[in-house]
Amino acid sequence: MTYTGPRLEDLQDLFGGTCAEILGDSLTYQAPGGSPLSIRGYVDFGDQMQDLETGKVIAQDILVEVPMVTVPTRPTSLSRVTIAAIPGLTFKPVNVERSDDGLHWRFQLSQVNG
Repeated sequence: MTYTGPRLEDLQDLFGGTCAEILGDSLTYQAPGGSPLSIRGYVDFGDQMQDLETGKVIAQDILVEVPMVTVPTRPTSLSRVTIAAIPGLTFKPVNVERSDDGLHWRFQLSQVNG
């Protein structure tokens, strides 16, 4: 007997969006020329060393992962992101790439002034 039902690969798009909706962090994403969308993704706050003329300092590094089901077009530096956990700050995506499973956009955030 051969199984003919759905396979895990057939459901990955559904799982990606559903998992983010249940487990993800609240974000607002705005594509260039688009309206702000309240979405859920994964936010990882970390630290990295940053070189300054006077020496090295530790700077906050924010990595975001959003399902491609939610954000179908590749984010650009003209897109804007706000994070509910950090009210009042606006960011732009930098270093955008696909996740290893190919179902998410993964990018760092850089603060936008003004």
